[in-house]
Amino acid sequence: MLSFAAASFALIAFQQAKPAAPDAKPVTLNRVFAKGEKLEYSVNSNLHVEDRPYGLDTFIPEDQTLSYRFSTEVKDLKNDGGAILHYLRPSMTEVDAATFDTPAKTTVDKINMNFDLTVSPINEILDQKDLNPPKPPKKPASGDGGDGGGDRRFWIRGAVPAQGIMSSPLAPYIMELYRLSLNVGAVSSALDFSPKLPFDDVKVGDTWQHTIS
Repeated sequence: MLSFAAASFALIAFQQAKPAAPDAKPVTLNRVFAKGEKLEYSVNSNLHVEDRPYGLDTFIPEDQTLSYRFSTEVKDLKNDGGAILHYLRPSMTEVDAATFDTPAKTTVDKINMNFDLTVSPINEILDQKDLNPPKPPKKPASGDGGDGGGDRRFWIRGAVPAQGIMSSPLAPYIMELYRLSLNVGAVSSALDFSPKLPFDDVKVGDTWQHTIS
């Protein structure tokens, strides 16, 4: 079983550049939505991998950058303080850094993510609805990993371990770790809306943790 590290977030409060009073009362953190509010975000992920193929003593470095922009618009407000957000992520840009035998490569994937998301007051995605028309499933081509063989690089574009790892029975699990480290999972993972706010009241200096799947 694989265990993923929990992301920790620290709360730091400032008020007119003055430190909070030692006896400040705890407060409840909630996200406040306004109908029609539009927000734009930018996400950048960097992955550095050092891999040693079987039979070599030297580690081979690989670097990849994944970036994308997304926007949200509050379509409706819920009675519990949450909201329905219209989420758009048109594309993702992947940059594979140059290596000793290959030049740098930039790939733009037009993924056209178009969702209605139900988000709670503590910044957690409760539900999602894909607004794009459904596409017929594609039959995996020979060698793309769909039949259990071939090069499985399609699992995550660019982040490709050397053949020593890919021939290991652990290859599928390693590739999933690569995918998670670059934050290319589904919107329901809530990574785009981190941090999830705590249920309990907090005061200056408190910390909390949230584990993502």
